[in-house]
Amino acid sequence: MENKTVVSIETVIDYIEANLDGKLDLETVAEAVHYSKYHLHRMFTSTVGMTIHDYVQRRQLTEAAKLLAFSDRPIIEVTFICGYESQQAFSSAFKSMYKIPPAEYRDNREFYPLQLRFALHRNVANKVFTKDDICLAEKADIPAWMNLMRYNGINATMQSVVQFGAPAAAAVVLTMSTLRATLLIDILTAVIGIGVFSCILLPKQEKSQEMTSVLADIGVGIRYAHSCMVVRKTLVIYGLFVFLTVPAGYLSGLLVSRVFGDTYWYLTAVELVGFGGMMLGGLLMSIWGGFKSRRLTLATGLSLFGIMAIGMGVSRHFVLYLVLMALYGIALTTVQTTITTMLQENSEVSMQGRVFGLMSSLYSSCYPIGMALFGPLADTIPLKWIMVISGIALITVAGTAYCDRHLKFN
Repeated sequence: MENKTVVSIETVIDYIEANLDGKLDLETVAEAVHYSKYHLHRMFTSTVGMTIHDYVQRRQLTEAAKLLAFSDRPIIEVTFICGYESQQAFSSAFKSMYKIPPAEYRDNREFYPLQLRFALHRNVANKVFTKDDICLAEKADIPAWMNLMRYNGINATMQSVVQFGAPAAAAVVLTMSTLRATLLIDILTAVIGIGVFSCILLPKQEKSQEMTSVLADIGVGIRYAHSCMVVRKTLVIYGLFVFLTVPAGYLSGLLVSRVFGDTYWYLTAVELVGFGGMMLGGLLMSIWGGFKSRRLTLATGLSLFGIMAIGMGVSRHFVLYLVLMALYGIALTTVQTTITTMLQENSEVSMQGRVFGLMSSLYSSCYPIGMALFGPLADTIPLKWIMVISGIALITVAGTAYCDRHLKFN
């Protein structure tokens, strides 16, 4: 498959994904991407393995199923959101694909996708796709899709426990033994962890035989994230979140020392309560799983974080500050868990490593940028006002995310 064809199909897929809520037939798409109907039909069918009509229908019904399972929107509203002009036509198409009516599907609360976004990459040259390459969702896929948020909540809880417990355990061992013994224990536990991980059977994935450089792989990941609207906007939200959490999250010790006093008790209490809130947030997400709408869960977490940042900035009572810090930890885990889940649900499996690599790069860049900006700024502007402004900005990001039309299916 030539790169020119890959680029052309990516353009078509981008247009379809951005307009799933509208009329999408061969003539409309061909006119939008400036191809003849005959040429587009032949190119799309030979590359994707199905016609544009079939692809659009499967994508629209998949997004409809997601809304039915994860939101309380009326079926008539889901009908229009997913590009259908009448509920009768929508119900007929949905029943034909999912074998049950939309109302019954909603009652079951079990989601699995008929068709995820089709993605092509320039390193799949000379590969011919057929219908045998299309993997259909099955009933066995339902638990993984429904419980993904809970699994990420468990993971967040474990990370918080490690961040909180590891330094404390190291301190206990160090007081009872020597530094050398402590480091040996660290090495031993690392070896045990690697050994356990090596015994886990992971599903095999087909790898391209074409050798590519690290920079080429990075380029592929950036192009993929840019081409997928939901992934791109979710990563932008994450970058803004990391940047705007610097005042309330990483400069909290400075605020405590300036307002309540530079004592070990105050600083230690803030750290303990913050990690405790993060653990509670992870447990909450692992049990609750968030709202049915990922977008609502994300907006709620961002708004709560912003409100806590404002409250921490203006608080003059240390106990109240600790309560706000605990809620801050819960909100932090909620946002991180939701963003991770949204990226997993909207990224192709073969590209998830690159997508999460970009996520880590955003953290590694936005965090120091925030520190470089807000740190010196705190010496010229009262820190409480910096926290208040950052909190208002986070609430604005929450509102923007909730109202974004490209995130409406989440």
